[in-house]
Amino acid sequence: MKNIIQFSFLLFSFSFLLITLGCEEKDDETSTQNPTELIGKIETSYVEGMQKVETVMTDESLKQETSAWAEYSEAMENEYERSNSLRKKSTKSAYGNFVGVIKQKFWSIPPYTTGCGEYDELWVFMDCEDSNNNNHKGGWTGATVVDRNITLKFCLVPQSLFSRSKYHTYAVLDLNWEPYANIERYFDNEDDGNTNYVKLNGTEINPNYYFPDALEQSNNTLLSFYVFWQDANNGSTTFPNLGIQYGVFGTLSGKSQGYVYSDDEDNSNVNYCAYGQYLVMSGSTLYPMYWEIIDMIEPNLPYGENTTFYMSRVQ
Repeated sequence: MKNIIQFSFLLFSFSFLLITLGCEEKDDETSTQNPTELIGKIETSYVEGMQKVETVMTDESLKQETSAWAEYSEAMENEYERSNSLRKKSTKSAYGNFVGVIKQKFWSIPPYTTGCGEYDELWVFMDCEDSNNNNHKGGWTGATVVDRNITLKFCLVPQSLFSRSKYHTYAVLDLNWEPYANIERYFDNEDDGNTNYVKLNGTEINPNYYFPDALEQSNNTLLSFYVFWQDANNGSTTFPNLGIQYGVFGTLSGKSQGYVYSDDEDNSNVNYCAYGQYLVMSGSTLYPMYWEIIDMIEPNLPYGENTTFYMSRVQ
């Protein structure tokens, strides 16, 4: 299965060449703006030689965070509605019908090794707030790395193996944009000297090509989560046996649980979240569906300037 990255890359390159040769110009109406473009927010990527200073929060009273939603909330809501109307009913990735489960950490000497067995491995690195960073985690978080930045590590497994549970609502990382089946979180990552990246089997890739609409990254990150709502009558009583230990998103009773807190950009933050094709604000009727998987943290702010992931080990 690990050869799929080479095959997918060649297939995508060939398809892209055909599209390039067959199209003389791009229809402007199909292009969309991201939140930072809507308000003219300045963000820079890291270049070699740049001095990057990251500090850990020692005094919570020194932490100041500002939201940009007052500046562009109406424009963003209109843009989100427009961009969704341009999407297909579903967007299939160039990679295939796979989803991401949270990778387990295996302890050994020295000091530990991790593995996805026969499955491909995906890393999503997010460059979090540099100043007075307050990232932290607790409980079971698998192989997730949390320091001043966050690296989420997934094993990519067939989506067809998963179904609704008799006992739990849970989610996995969605690599195909599925309306009304997923929730989205847009992370406003560090603005200055950003070092975001996504790697597949150790090779850095452009996720915007592999996983359009579902997993996208530049100086910010968009993650999608495929939600399996509890089905108390007909749901499965067990999780798939994948031959590896793994976890899913959500707080599942009777399972080892944990959380990861992401300190997102402090200045003019443009985080947002959505369920299906609708933006979700804290306090809305859709919000309870959302926070079972991810919490937006600040209920007094419409979309939360920081984010908490909830995780549970199921195998």
